[in-house]
Parts: sequence; structure tokens; C-alpha cells
Amino acid sequence: MKKVFLTLFAALMAVPAFAVEVYNNGDNTVEIYGHIHGYVGYGMGMNGGSSELNGVKTTYDPMYSHNMLYGLQGNSRVGTRVKAGNFSGQFELGANEQTLRTSAPNTIGFRQAWGAYTFGNGSRLLVGKTDTPTAMGGFISSFYDTDGGLNGFGGSPTGFRRFQVQYSIAGLTLSLIEDDASDTSMVFNNPIGSTEYYFIDNAQYTPRAGLSYVYQSESLLAKIAATYTAVNGYALSDPTNINSTKKWTNLHAFGVTLGVKPTFGNMYLSVHARYGMNEDVYGEGGTYINEGLYAHTNMSKWDGLGLTATTTSANDGSFNNVHRAAAALEFGIKATENFTAIIGGGYQATIPEIESVAGVKESFLIHSYAVFLQGQYRLSPNFALVPEVAWFGTNYSQSYTGNGQSQKSSNYDNGLLVGLQLRASF
Repeated sequence: MKKVFLTLFAALMAVPAFAVEVYNNGDNTVEIYGHIHGYVGYGMGMNGGSSELNGVKTTYDPMYSHNMLYGLQGNSRVGTRVKAGNFSGQFELGANEQTLRTSAPNTIGFRQAWGAYTFGNGSRLLVGKTDTPTAMGGFISSFYDTDGGLNGFGGSPTGFRRFQVQYSIAGLTLSLIEDDASDTSMVFNNPIGSTEYYFIDNAQYTPRAGLSYVYQSESLLAKIAATYTAVNGYALSDPTNINSTKKWTNLHAFGVTLGVKPTFGNMYLSVHARYGMNEDVYGEGGTYINEGLYAHTNMSKWDGLGLTATTTSANDGSFNNVHRAAAALEFGIKATENFTAIIGGGYQATIPEIESVAGVKESFLIHSYAVFLQGQYRLSPNFALVPEVAWFGTNYSQSYTGNGQSQKSSNYDNGLLVGLQLRASF
């Protein structure tokens, strides 16, 4: 019965679980597999907004962009799985994967590269590169932004791979994770003009801790996970003067996520929720817009908006933390033997802590949401066509009062995507 459920689950997700066994000798096996994901479609972006200064309002006409979408998805991959007694391993090359921190981020690299030993009690010790415990594969089916899984619009990444030491037993997984320390000379710009602080070059990441528990039965898939890390080091008020105001500071970042997916006959319902603080530090969360493109644009990279802790700091050298709360919902029905229909959507609120000084008050709130309709048609066990229509919206408002002035602004960015994904597997 368990095999029947797993087969149905794979069919609903339209991700064929096939591999070619090239060696089998008792407990020693070697198999190879591959997944090629391509896409073609159309995208339209639309943005606009309004501003108000001391009661005088100005409205900006919307601007449009049109884009043809086509390419090979970055999660296309080929790999091998090996087993020799209690030892197992996986090596997988991805079309767009950064293998090491020093390697180029947009090249062919190892998505999976790990070895593991299984003990007599069923527990497993793994060392290498694999998905972190907080990656939420299996709960969101939208294929835009590759492994995004509506990340920034209510969901979480469906795949997020880092080097780690991982111990698993009875559905429980514990990990120590090495994150990509992007640039430890990070700049912190306060949007209301107070003192700016800069991390000096010896800022260090605390190894990230990850924890998850997965429960799976014939009718239910459930997962709860959490992660925490910190950046520690001295911050300078003037990076060109080592004798300027210097403070030891700690930037804390964490995330908690939950997914529940019950199956009812030929239907399933997936519910996902997430809450975190400064998740952009380790890359598993962020605030995004879609401009009619296959991949989303990270708003954290925009100067002066104060959207993440890595772009703002308070006067005392501490950080203005950024909180994010998100939820997503997906419903799927296997209408025929070869066709599955899916509808889903999500919402995320981004809430930055903005410092107020000298009688100045500022607030900033960002709403992001997405809805999508998808079909999954299997032409054969190894080939599927997946059409999808998706709408992504981000609305952000900012208000500023003080020093005799009152300013407000409201902006929106929307993206309409119509695409067809082609999935080939062996």
C-alpha cells in the first residue's frame, strides 16, 4: 500500500521518480538519473504609484514591459546515486549551481555532493552539499523562479543546497550549515539619515543550525523546520578610518516554517506558513517583485529602502531587523490518469524596523502576493507538459513625518507570466 501511495504522489507532482540502474550486486548499487526542464512563454510587467508631500498628491501613470520567456531551467540536472553496504552517496550536476563560495554562481556545478553512513538503529550521518532542513520541496508546484516555490510571495524555496554536517533519525534532522558569506564589508544605510555603520572585513558568520521533522503516511505529508545564524564583528561609522566609532555587534537571523499536505483520494491540499527575521542573510527568504520576467527581482538590492538588516543600522551600531510572515495554499486534483490540475497562491508581509530620531517618524510596509493556475499533462512516464498562468504583485507604502514635513508614497509592481514547462526525466 505504501508503494501505491508513493506512486500516486509522484504522479500528482508530475516529477517522475525514475533512474537507470547500472550496477547491482547485493547491497552495492549504482544508478544514474537526469531531469531536463525547459520553458517558453510570455511575461508582462506593470509598475506605478503615487506620492504625497504636505497634502499635495501626485499620481504616476503605470509603465509596462513585455518579454518573451524561454530557456533551460537552472534546476535541470544529471546525477548518480551509489550504495555500498551502510555507505550511500549522491553526486549531481546542475545547469546553474555555485559549487563553492569561490566559484562563479551561474555555471554548471554540483547541486548534490555528499556521502552518508547509516547506523544499525536506522540513523544516518551525512557530510557534504545537500538541501538544508528548511527547504520545503513538495508543498508548492509553481515552476517560475526555478526552486523559488513562491519564495517572497507566501512560500519557501523548494530546494536550497549548502555544505553541511547532518544527522537524521526517525524523521528528525539536525544540521550545521556553511552559508555563502557574500560580502562581510556590508554597508548599512539608514534611510532617515542617522549614523551609518559598516562591517569591517573580519565579520564572521556563525555556522547556521538547522532542524526539521518530517512525517509521512499514506494520506499525509507534514514538515516543520527551523534555522538560526548570526553575523558577528565590529562595525565602523567610517570604513576609511579604523579609529572612528567602532562597536562590536551581532546580526541575528532565523526562520520557522511549516507545511501540511493531506491527500484525499485523487485530490490533495497543501498548506504552508513561514515566519522569519533577517532571512536574507542566509538566502532562504527575501522581499521580491516580478517585472514580467521568469525570475523575480530581489528588492533587498535597492539602495535606501531599508528592506533588510543588511541595509540599515541604528545609531548605536545595532540593526533594524526585518520581519517577514508568509502563508501559501495549493489544491490539486488528478482529473484523469495523465492530467493533474493545480491552483494555488500565497501572501507575504515584510515589516522592517525603522529607527525614529529627532522627532522623525517613518513607517514602511510591503505586501506581496501571487496566484497561479497550472496543468500537468504526462505524455509518457518520462515526459510531461506543464502550462502555467501566474500573477505576482508587490505593493509597498512609506510614510515620513517630522521637521515640519509630511510625506507619503505608495508603489506597486505586478508581473503576469504565461508559460509552458517541458519536463524530461530518466
